[in-house]
Amino acid sequence: MDDLLGGLIGAAVSGELGATPIGVPTEISATLASQEETADAAAALFLRLRHIVNTENTAPPEVGTSASAVGALKPIAGVETSQTQNKIEQERKRAWRVCEAIIRFIDTAWHDPGRLEVQQYFLSLGRHILQLNDGVSHPLLNVSSTGRGKKDDACELWDGRRWVCAAYECYLRSGMSRHAAAHRIAEDRENRPLRRLVHKVTETKLRKPRNIDDAKMAASIMAWHKEFRDNNVPNLVDQLWADTIEIIEGRQPTTPELLRSFADRCLQLARTTAAKVALLT
Repeated sequence: MDDLLGGLIGAAVSGELGATPIGVPTEISATLASQEETADAAAALFLRLRHIVNTENTAPPEVGTSASAVGALKPIAGVETSQTQNKIEQERKRAWRVCEAIIRFIDTAWHDPGRLEVQQYFLSLGRHILQLNDGVSHPLLNVSSTGRGKKDDACELWDGRRWVCAAYECYLRSGMSRHAAAHRIAEDRENRPLRRLVHKVTETKLRKPRNIDDAKMAASIMAWHKEFRDNNVPNLVDQLWADTIEIIEGRQPTTPELLRSFADRCLQLARTTAAKVALLT
């Protein structure tokens, strides 16, 4: 599981997704600390980042499907909104702490004045994110108009959908029909967190199972798969889908049993990703 996820993340950050040119420096020089100091600083950075990223950020447990359970767990007016907002604010604070960790590393490992401009960049970026909690929105973080009617969903949603569609693809290749494959995923109670990936879903809608029933979930899975197949997904996710298909096709022999086993692993990753998606109320 870790090798599968690590390989795809590595592809994303190694440049295989295609870099966006922002200007090429004609000269690069830096005065670095000693190897020992740099190694110590790097170790401190990695530990700090691990602590920051491992901070618990999971979605609340799925509510039961019975009407009585929904009624019993109905939140007090205003409380759910506050809880969701707090999670978003905490996530922004976590992003700021990542920037802060990078600034500290640069301060230790990079000794010449050239570091100051780089530190200032991360400082400004972190502040822009943090100030969103105070209602201050920097143009950098404003949503740009695309000139299209429909707005794309966030990449985290598409990343979760990618794992769902990878499982769906495995089921198709194992001999299942489109309908059977989609409903196998949708009707599995273990996959309830995947409903967090549905377009325009909210915490309120999730508390009412009839809003997103098995049929709607199955239809969503087939629609997502078509979007991936037609390359109609965000560029940041599109190449990862190609890498995912390559991994599926590279698993030999591709017996139905092995394909369905691999589908289970993909669904596990999908559930993990979906559980961390922050939704509006």
